[in-house]
Amino acid sequence: PPPADGPGWAADGLIASEEYPHQTEAGGVMLYWANDAQFLYAGLEAETRGWVSVGFDPENRMKGANYVFGYVKDGVAFAEDMFGTLPAGFDSHPPDVQLGGTNDLLEYGGVEMGGVTVIEFKMPLDSGDVYDRPLSVGSTYVVLLAQGSGDDLTSVHSARGASEITLD
Repeated sequence: PPPADGPGWAADGLIASEEYPHQTEAGGVMLYWANDAQFLYAGLEAETRGWVSVGFDPENRMKGANYVFGYVKDGVAFAEDMFGTLPAGFDSHPPDVQLGGTNDLLEYGGVEMGGVTVIEFKMPLDSGDVYDRPLSVGSTYVVLLAQGSGDDLTSVHSARGASEITLD
């Protein structure tokens, strides 16, 4: 069963064995997820002291994807809702707020321990923001997973890959 806002799910950076019914891996990044009719609950985990990211439903390479980037610096988790504006390149995924959109991460948290970074987040399946791709229950989407070595949103990825997810 998908998690709920309660004891079944928390954006605490700790991925419990029963917390997420689904997982996939690409680019050395594990994506764990669950959903209900309104929200996606997800966790990203990678062997890095830097950032981790997921891009949902890209149109052309990185362009058009709804991204969540996160990292932990000095014990404090940071995550940002971003959007793919170009197929590739340094400035290809600015924060939604820089484009006139909104940051639609409802909750997030993370932990960096033993060289592993974990970021968990909750977001609406359809935020209504033009810079977020609407996701639908029962549909399958390409996801872009990546990691980088820096605690920032500008350092280049050290590994990346693509996979697919299906929402319950």
